[in-house]
Amino acid sequence: MTRRLPIALALVACLSLLVAGAASAMTRSFTHGIHVHYLHPESVRLHKASGPRPTITKVSPMQVKVGQKVVIYGKNFRSGAGKDKVFFLRPGGGVVIVKAQTATSTRLVVKVPSKVTTLLDVKSGSVVATKLRLRVLTDQFGNTTKL
Repeated sequence: MTRRLPIALALVACLSLLVAGAASAMTRSFTHGIHVHYLHPESVRLHKASGPRPTITKVSPMQVKVGQKVVIYGKNFRSGAGKDKVFFLRPGGGVVIVKAQTATSTRLVVKVPSKVTTLLDVKSGSVVATKLRLRVLTDQFGNTTKL
């Protein structure tokens, strides 16, 4: 039997955020899932990331709706639009990834994408506020090394 391993390597920072859907989100389909990729152990490649690990110190506001902007404060982010990726993670599964619209080494601005509605809880047919985790990927991967 072949053993499969889930692989994910990155420099990340993490914090939780409460997200509520927009009114129009209630009519959206919530059937999307997360795809987890597995690699055979003999084909795993490690990617060494260089640079300091990013740190999130504050998120403002802490409660947002789909379509609103979130400002993430911290350190060790990459300056420049689109260089940092923000992961919206639902505990227990589900992820949406978006690039930061603006970025300095201490501040990211990201718009909560409509795709996040696929991660939100629905109760009695209505979208309700859902706690999501934020992660920031800042570094480019370097050379690969086969295990």
